[in-house]
Amino acid sequence: MKNNNSRLITGLLAVGLFFSFFQIYTLKNEMQVLRKRMDNKYDQLDRNINDIYSNVDYQLKKQADLLNEYSWEYISADIQAGTAVVRCSMQPKEYTTSTEAVIVVDGKDTPMSFENGEYTAFVTVPLYNDSVVGNVYFTDGNSVRSQKLNWGISPRSEFLTNVYAQFNNGGGTGSHNDDGAMIWEYSGIVTIDAERKGKPVDIQNVYLITEKNGDIINRQELSVKEGIENRYQNSNAKPEPDGKYTQDTNSISLMYEKQIEISLEKGSEVLLKTEVVDADGLHHITIIEGWRLDSDGNSQTYMVNRGAEAEIYSADGSPLFTYTDQTNFWW
Repeated sequence: MKNNNSRLITGLLAVGLFFSFFQIYTLKNEMQVLRKRMDNKYDQLDRNINDIYSNVDYQLKKQADLLNEYSWEYISADIQAGTAVVRCSMQPKEYTTSTEAVIVVDGKDTPMSFENGEYTAFVTVPLYNDSVVGNVYFTDGNSVRSQKLNWGISPRSEFLTNVYAQFNNGGGTGSHNDDGAMIWEYSGIVTIDAERKGKPVDIQNVYLITEKNGDIINRQELSVKEGIENRYQNSNAKPEPDGKYTQDTNSISLMYEKQIEISLEKGSEVLLKTEVVDADGLHHITIIEGWRLDSDGNSQTYMVNRGAEAEIYSADGSPLFTYTDQTNFWW
């Protein structure tokens, strides 16, 4: 009898424990759901507060803004002179017939003319380099009001052919000679992309240049038509019979498979470059790879600025657009 009672009590306790564990599990799930709901509420509250602050900040800035409307646009470019003309216009919220306006571009003041409630200035800026429209000043007698603008202007990307090139190194082998010189053999793909706004891209010549210690030791002309065909074949498309780039007349893509062999002595360096000559006579040059041996025979690779726009030179080699930080990029 006692054994039966013990078993009964044990069974009841087990059932009780089971229900207790089940209730605890259920309560934990409910607590987790409540925590998630509270977290979501707090997140929503934070977003609402941030939206309120942003809206208040926007409204305050809008009230403090001196202008109702403003805009700028490119007008023309002179490639030979290296200049471009930009039209800047703005309509202040408050002005009188005696209000004078001056716009500041690259730190230089340019007076603005007034007509039909709008102030306008035609500003000449460098074609090959970027400019900044910093401020506009409105003067009424002794009262001067200033509005910060900070407009970035890049006429080069608007009027000129923009070229981007790179070398996708497929690997290679290297070997040392008895005198410590090293010979490398590389295989890879040279890709060149060119684009131009508003006008068809017109590439006249393409060159692959090997430069050793600052001197050109090889200048190989590459066929533009062949480069187009290679790129089309790689994309499973077909060029037109005349080889013209009809996919998009405002852009062109070229591709060349190349075997590169270089020889380096201690203390020497080799740079691999592409040079693209456009119909304007501008030479677009990009460093696509580089190798160096230091005085101890240790090899280094040039840190290529991949994705960067090509530097631009005139036909006589004068620099028009260059990167001042593209030297000593060895590692």
